[in-house]
Amino acid sequence: MAAAFFALSVRVLGGKDYALAGLALAFTPVVFISGTATMDYVWALSFTMGSLYCILIRRPLLAGLMLSGAIGWRLTLGAMLIPLGIMLVGRERSARLSSVCRFVLGACFVAAVAFTPVVLKYGWGFFRFFENGRPAFVEAALRATEDVWGRVGFLALVAATFSLVFVHRSRPGVTSIPPAQGRGVVAAWLMAIGLYAVAFFRLPVEAGYLIPVVPFAILPVGRLARRRIFIVVCVALLVSPFVSITRTGLGTGPVLLDRESRLARMGFVNRVLATGSILPGRNLVIVGGWLPRIQETLLSRAREHSRVTVTYPTLSPEPSWGNPSATVWQAGHMTRYVLRVDEAQLSGYLDRGFHIYHLPGQTGQTLRTNGLDLKAIGSRPLLDDQPAA
Repeated sequence: MAAAFFALSVRVLGGKDYALAGLALAFTPVVFISGTATMDYVWALSFTMGSLYCILIRRPLLAGLMLSGAIGWRLTLGAMLIPLGIMLVGRERSARLSSVCRFVLGACFVAAVAFTPVVLKYGWGFFRFFENGRPAFVEAALRATEDVWGRVGFLALVAATFSLVFVHRSRPGVTSIPPAQGRGVVAAWLMAIGLYAVAFFRLPVEAGYLIPVVPFAILPVGRLARRRIFIVVCVALLVSPFVSITRTGLGTGPVLLDRESRLARMGFVNRVLATGSILPGRNLVIVGGWLPRIQETLLSRAREHSRVTVTYPTLSPEPSWGNPSATVWQAGHMTRYVLRVDEAQLSGYLDRGFHIYHLPGQTGQTLRTNGLDLKAIGSRPLLDDQPAA
């Protein structure tokens, strides 16, 4: 959906290589990988590209409704009101104020409906977020470059930028997207890049946060660089998910590395469950962020084995303990996997005769979030290692 709307948008702009541009968006590593997971990134991108297309064909109300759908998926897409609004004004020949009003009203309508249940349940406090540590600048820079584009794609973009700065002005050539696009359109593309780049470096947690930048980084290359350079960049983005460049030559690309990482995490979860299944008596394992993967694995097993019970978000049969969990009962003993515990919850478990275990990394996490020293209360590591990030 995202690739199709983007290709249609490039075609409306007069782009000669619109199909290639759509494929380049779909194969950009961060989009490719996000499209294989049940996250909201690519859904939001799809509606954003739908809004872009409606802006270009001068349907402001429909563009607003499409953007509203994107905002409903990811609240941060509200920032697209500014660059898309600039594009709308630049392409409208008349009734600009009326078009902008329809665009803004459309963008607010569905988003307001989408977030009404959130506001009713949590109030306006849902705007807050938990900042779980900031990565070092080098790590953040890698997420913003290599993790988004892959090494092959990023080097191609750097080369295209170099050609624009040092070559294109002296020897201009034919571009893939022709010049006549309305006033301020290229500036709107660059503004979209700037807005999300600033937001990313405010909280550089995931490369997926920069997915809205990807189409608006491809468009200026098509408009400003020579056509053959644009084609090279698109082809590089098609190759980038599968191939990387290392010190010794060609290496494995980010999509294949992501697959290896997923298999390693699945193997780790299976080891956790296998170890937990042989613990005698009543046991509590503090697993932190591994809980969703453990729940997913147990749910798939529950279809075949009725002995497995997964509870979320309350704890059964003791809901007053109130902690997301997954519990396995087997042959007179049980193992319960929990996200984390505070002091009161831990006391409840100890009073009921639970043995306490934790996965690697959970001692520091529990100490930071709940002020509880697991080692001091006798918690033992379930496993000694976990797969690398």
